[in-house]
Amino acid sequence: MVHGDTRSSRDWVGNTQGISAEALVLTVAVLIVAFLNLSITHCTRWYFAHDPAVRQLIYQSLISVIVLGDVAHIAATFFAMEPAMRWRLGSWSTLTWTTVLSTVSALVTRILWYCGVGRDNRNGRERNWKRKER
Repeated sequence: MVHGDTRSSRDWVGNTQGISAEALVLTVAVLIVAFLNLSITHCTRWYFAHDPAVRQLIYQSLISVIVLGDVAHIAATFFAMEPAMRWRLGSWSTLTWTTVLSTVSALVTRILWYCGVGRDNRNGRERNWKRKER
């Protein structure tokens, strides 16, 4: 911050659209993780198309790490809240609601993958929902 600058230290992005710096940083972090996941998934499908068992092992490793990250993210979110505010859901901000709900919904879908939803566990192959297998 330049001497004499009247902006607060929280307004470091030069934001004029009303988006908070925290929301912007959170959005960028989520996009980085999403692109990383998409690239790993794409490369796994491309390079291991001939070996479904290896694909499932790579997916399982990726999803295991992400599930741990989801649990840690939810725990860190609750730890950062004031103790009196943690269970008063009406006092949560929009950013807190978005963070918790999106993380929990992603966590549920990842746990469902472990339970076999969306994949064929008999031979390690994923189900192809677009066309029927013959």
